[in-house]
Amino acid sequence: MNWLWKRKSTFTQQPLESLPSLLTELGVDLVLLGGDFTSSSLPEEFAAAQQFVSQIRQPWIAIPGNHDNYTKRAFRTRRYYDYFSNPTGSTLRDFGIEIHPLIAPWTLIALDTTLATPPTSSVGYISKELEILLEDALKDLPASTSILLFNHYPFFQNDTPSHNLQRGEALEQLLRRHFPRIRLYLQGHSHRHTIADLQNSGLPIVLDSGCIAMGDQATWNLIDLQTDCCQVTGYLWKERWEPFRMETIPWKQK
Repeated sequence: MNWLWKRKSTFTQQPLESLPSLLTELGVDLVLLGGDFTSSSLPEEFAAAQQFVSQIRQPWIAIPGNHDNYTKRAFRTRRYYDYFSNPTGSTLRDFGIEIHPLIAPWTLIALDTTLATPPTSSVGYISKELEILLEDALKDLPASTSILLFNHYPFFQNDTPSHNLQRGEALEQLLRRHFPRIRLYLQGHSHRHTIADLQNSGLPIVLDSGCIAMGDQATWNLIDLQTDCCQVTGYLWKERWEPFRMETIPWKQK
């Protein structure tokens, strides 16, 4: 019903068709898929998304969005993971957290904070147990590690209560405690393209790629991690993918 009510007129397949080949042309090393592969977590939607992802030639890491656990049955059976289990990880399904070492000094930590919700709600939840697991993971990583934290939900409580991450304040405090080791917070959910440097506030750079299937508002981010800075190029769909925003953000210390 979600698809019939609202999303069918908003989302389109066309931007997806040329994206896998563009990623190869650009020399992308790793693709991060931030969730909402489906509208209502139906098996046929997952199968279609799986077919698209199979065209991506690069290694990829994926996390679920709220629409991927939209129904109680999909959430209870962990249906998302029947289609998208990360090739280099195995703990996201059972524990909500997964650690992926990248090229030194970088490590990505992926979170699953999704819930089954009523049709009028899309909240997420970072439990106290998951917060403790994340704290322990951060403590176990070498102090020299630079971290990307990957979570579908924004940690700020700026949206309507029915769209927020419950206990998001606890996650924000964790980010502050571990800044600047956590360099980037990669989020989705809002479908709003975002490049926000919050380092002067003691928080990481926040990146939201937007949505790659959102018609003439479809966007995604190309991220280049360098020793002294982060280069981000936002791509926008205008009958083809074109760069529309480029920022170079120096890393900052406390």
